[in-house]
Amino acid sequence: MSAWNLTGTAPRARDDGGERDGGALSVSRAVELAASALEAIPQLTVIGEVTGFRGPHARSGHCYFQIKDDSCAVDCIVWRGSYAKRTFDLRDGMQVQFTGSFNLYKATGRMSFVARSFSLAGEGLLRQQVAALAEKLRREGLMDEARRRRIPVFCTRVAVVTSLSGAVIDDVKRTLRRRNPLVELVCVGARVQGEGAAEELVEALGRAAALDPAPDCILLVRGGGSFEDLMTFNDEALARAV
Repeated sequence: MSAWNLTGTAPRARDDGGERDGGALSVSRAVELAASALEAIPQLTVIGEVTGFRGPHARSGHCYFQIKDDSCAVDCIVWRGSYAKRTFDLRDGMQVQFTGSFNLYKATGRMSFVARSFSLAGEGLLRQQVAALAEKLRREGLMDEARRRRIPVFCTRVAVVTSLSGAVIDDVKRTLRRRNPLVELVCVGARVQGEGAAEELVEALGRAAALDPAPDCILLVRGGGSFEDLMTFNDEALARAV
């Protein structure tokens, strides 16, 4: 009965800031409420994959794209001033950590996440760290050609530093038997993954180098794995030991 008067005709709408009889809202009022709710959400840090990257825009300098995970996606904006402070260029496929807040563009009712800062995440961050370490070692001269030791064309004694429980040691033995069964193989065991693995590999390299008689070369090997699995071999102390 509240929506109709006794004559059975609809009542006139009240002008009360957009709300109409029966609780219906104007589009403008509904969008304002949604915008206010989004503004109440505190600043967030979100990790997602960049997709559909467009920017910087030729005139505004702003960047427009989406960030997504396996089940959701959201429009994202990086204003010109924020993008100017970047340490790397955004591109599709990157896993990136964004810090910012949600915004609703009232003219279209479109929600976006406005990122005020961003940094690489996941594998991208690891690759950035590896590149920085490689550049550090290069500046120190550790990668100069003059430091490279000549590997004999025909080795008679080979030391292998790797996990003795994985398939890789069997692969090495099988390959050597096929290519040159006369080669003497000395296995030095160490973990190749997980906490403390880099330290074990450094110690194992020291033991391999101290063998008597000395090996003609030392193989530092492991099987396949993800980039994260292989990060043990990007350890700075291990690089210096090599």
